[in-house]
Amino acid sequence: MADGLLSPDDMMLEGLASGGSILSEDPNFRRFTFLPLGYDASKPVGMPRVQSLRPAIPNALLGAFESANIPSQVLGGELQYGTPEFDQAAQQFSMDFGMLPAVGGALLTPAASNTLRMGAGGGVTRNVRSIDPMGFYSEALEQAKMLPMKSGTGEQFRSMLLKRGVKPDEIKFTPELEGLLAQPRVTQEELVGLLEKNKITPYQQQFFGGDAEFEGMNFPDEAKVLPADEAFGYDYLLERGYEIAEADPVEVADFMAGQVIRRGGKFPDEDQLKVVTAIKEDRVSDLNNRESDLYIDNPFVSDSVNELEETLILLADDEYQYDPVLRLFDPDTGYEILGSDEIGYTIKNENGDSLRGERYSLSEARIEAENDAMERGLIGFGDGQTRFSDYTEDGGTDYRERLIQIPKYEGSTGDDFTYGDHFDEPNIAVHTRTKSRKMEDGGSTLYVEEMQSDWGQQGRQSGFKREGDEARLDEINSDPILFDYFANDKKRISMYDDAVNGLAKKLGLVRAKADVNPEFFYNGQLKHPDGSPAITSAELLEFLNGRNAVMYPVGEGIVPLTKDLFPENYQKVLDEHLRLERKATPLINESIEIEGRMEAAPFVTGSDKFTRLGIKSLLKEAVDEGQDYLSFSNGDVQMGRWNEEGLVDYYDKIIPKQAEKVAKSLDPDAFVGIKNIKDVEDLGGNRGKGRLVIEITPKMRDAIRGGQPLFTVPSLPLSGILSDDKKTQQQGLL
Repeated sequence: MADGLLSPDDMMLEGLASGGSILSEDPNFRRFTFLPLGYDASKPVGMPRVQSLRPAIPNALLGAFESANIPSQVLGGELQYGTPEFDQAAQQFSMDFGMLPAVGGALLTPAASNTLRMGAGGGVTRNVRSIDPMGFYSEALEQAKMLPMKSGTGEQFRSMLLKRGVKPDEIKFTPELEGLLAQPRVTQEELVGLLEKNKITPYQQQFFGGDAEFEGMNFPDEAKVLPADEAFGYDYLLERGYEIAEADPVEVADFMAGQVIRRGGKFPDEDQLKVVTAIKEDRVSDLNNRESDLYIDNPFVSDSVNELEETLILLADDEYQYDPVLRLFDPDTGYEILGSDEIGYTIKNENGDSLRGERYSLSEARIEAENDAMERGLIGFGDGQTRFSDYTEDGGTDYRERLIQIPKYEGSTGDDFTYGDHFDEPNIAVHTRTKSRKMEDGGSTLYVEEMQSDWGQQGRQSGFKREGDEARLDEINSDPILFDYFANDKKRISMYDDAVNGLAKKLGLVRAKADVNPEFFYNGQLKHPDGSPAITSAELLEFLNGRNAVMYPVGEGIVPLTKDLFPENYQKVLDEHLRLERKATPLINESIEIEGRMEAAPFVTGSDKFTRLGIKSLLKEAVDEGQDYLSFSNGDVQMGRWNEEGLVDYYDKIIPKQAEKVAKSLDPDAFVGIKNIKDVEDLGGNRGKGRLVIEITPKMRDAIRGGQPLFTVPSLPLSGILSDDKKTQQQGLL
């Protein structure tokens, strides 16, 4: 804006004499008078002849003076909040003081077409935002265009951008921007040019449920519930019953009381106390002994006591049924999933090899099995296919999977992030899965079945790199403790080899590769010359660390592996190793933690950030489709599907908070809350239940079509941020 207000190339003005004036009027703002400076008579009639225009100084100053009085008029009661006059004055105030520095600069600088333009109709309009295909614009770019300063230090420009509401993340992640702002001399033109060229531009991929079907696993729809003895063995229930009795004998007494009552008998409190005492003191047989102080003269109770083991089995089985072991088997690929939400699930392929990792949801286990089968080429997955339509609530239409990817940002080294069980595409900041549904009030809604960031989740687990990490790594790596530790360790390993070789020679054995985890047990194992096992890696490790002596049979006798088999000074080296290890371990662990941290990236360093990005993009999609609402699944549904407690807070707290923040910034009057949706249900199967919804108002539609800032929520107009509270009004205006 500071480069000038008008460009003659944008005007179609006829019959304007050099020294005349143009009166421009916009229905939302006051009049502006512009004076033509320079005139090219050689151009034919109908073509632009005015070379440049400037606003008349008196009108500009008068407008500024009028706007400066608006706050006092509000505080004095002349302008009432909520009235049309207040809204018009607020718009005028915002327009004048947002433009005033540029108007002043325009009086002294050449004309350009980057801010205010005049069309053939004579209307004054703001500069058109540069909006990307997803409907986002760069707040940094738009603010940079309006900066009043032509040149200055990079830090001055940084400070001005931050004061105008530009988020630090946008500055941090915009390629090459930090480098420019570190310069001692920067021009506004350089800043705008860099932001136009390098602004962060996410893009999306969308897969539709109507595409070619995903060739997934042939698991049955319902998992088989295994009996306890099949899952854990014949004696499991009785052993578990005794464990329950030992841990909580009252629970056993209560269970027995229930059995007695179901048979029509009574189980008095004093009899229950005798059962508890008998279990605690291991005197269960005394309950039927007339000579014992624990004797119970009650035939119903006596029957239960006589059947105590059966009672314990029933009690343990009752517990087991709350979380039974499930089994899924795919006959086509041979994959098997076995486990429960409580103990976790194991996945084995057709060769019986287990897939590494922990998973505590049957849904996640199925997805992981599919991923492994796809990587091995056992099942297909073509482009444009949806994968997760099975993991949705019943009902709804038009299922879609949508990925928002960040292809270019400061700190990126290419396709940086491809971790996650859901999609193979790189750098997915957030993915959503949606359906179209009907509201109970007859409206339509874009319904979010799932919103997630694998990238953000992995970052929360491993952490993101911090300022000072590299310096701390250098400090750790130069610590003398580590030098001493690794030097000692090298000597200790050499002695390990000498000890194992000497032992093998003395016992007539041969060294072999480690029998368990060869990457860790580098000392291997000892075998007989015929290849049969003799001493395992674990036994050798105990021996070499000077702990328990291993007894090894030789001929008719037994040879203990004792310290006299160690090389000279071995124990001294081992003691020094243990001393240094205690000091070095914290440093090594800290180094591993720092090196394991991920590079920070836009939107994924906090759940609030990727959630806002997802909500803004979903609102744009809903507006484009003509939906009346945007709505979201809830924590109960997600917990039931994925067995992750953190999802309850995310869907019931974080999403609602960010949904209200985004929606209210677009229209303060928009409804954000719970409304009923026809074809969703609660855990009891009752349909038409409430979900979080955002009402898409006409005002919101207009705002979204005009573009949303990528890193921030849209700023409220002045009339929207003032409350009825007098103090708040003062703070907002002054």
